[in-house]
Amino acid sequence: MRRDESRFPFFAQRIPADVRRKAVGLKLAIPLGDSFVFVTPTEGTQAVRFSLRTAEPSEAKRRHALAAASLATVWEALRNDSPVRLTHRQATALAGELYRVWADSESLARSVAMVHTPGEGWAPDTESQDEQEAHWAAVVAMWARVGEDGEPQKLEKQLGAIVDRLLLTKGIRRVDSESRALLLTAFWMALRDAFVSRQRNADGDYSPDPKAARFRVAGPGRCAEGKAKARRPQELPHRASRGLVEGSQAGRPQAEHL
Repeated sequence: MRRDESRFPFFAQRIPADVRRKAVGLKLAIPLGDSFVFVTPTEGTQAVRFSLRTAEPSEAKRRHALAAASLATVWEALRNDSPVRLTHRQATALAGELYRVWADSESLARSVAMVHTPGEGWAPDTESQDEQEAHWAAVVAMWARVGEDGEPQKLEKQLGAIVDRLLLTKGIRRVDSESRALLLTAFWMALRDAFVSRQRNADGDYSPDPKAARFRVAGPGRCAEGKAKARRPQELPHRASRGLVEGSQAGRPQAEHL
């Protein structure tokens, strides 16, 4: 689909009638290239539409297929609304996706701040080595305070939204209360370890993080009536995974957008 005034083709898919009401108000994170596009259906929304942001036919076809597959997973999750129970191993696997993206200082797509100087124009606002070290030390200290009391329920404000979005990408609408607590704690620990890894990088230490190995576990499956039903999880593009942290700046998780 291509709009007359745009050189980029558009993605358009009708929201199935049986899940339309459940989709209202959900902020859907749909993979698009190396990032995500965010769509929030309203009461009057009949279809999901957005620009594919490329004029290359083969890339547009690839992006269209990936978006269609992602939405198919979301619609299925909305149909299967019964709570899913996750094991500690499965919660850790999901948390590993956050860790791998935030801990990778080399391939992490970072936003670039620009400053304007009158008479000189715009220029990148780069950080000195000392500033980077101080920044990551502050991030590590801040995140330690967030989880210092060890109560999962208190992590909802910071991590609840990203837990929900990542679950939807796996075809899971919601989990039971015990699994929710496991996920919140696992996500906090994953970001804690990732931030510590980035702090070591800022200090000039790029040796492999020994804690990374703990995330090399199988992805989550669906569980129902006490019987595990194996389900291949949808893999997120590595760089696109960070798109779930919409609006964040380098290393600064903004909880309301996670």
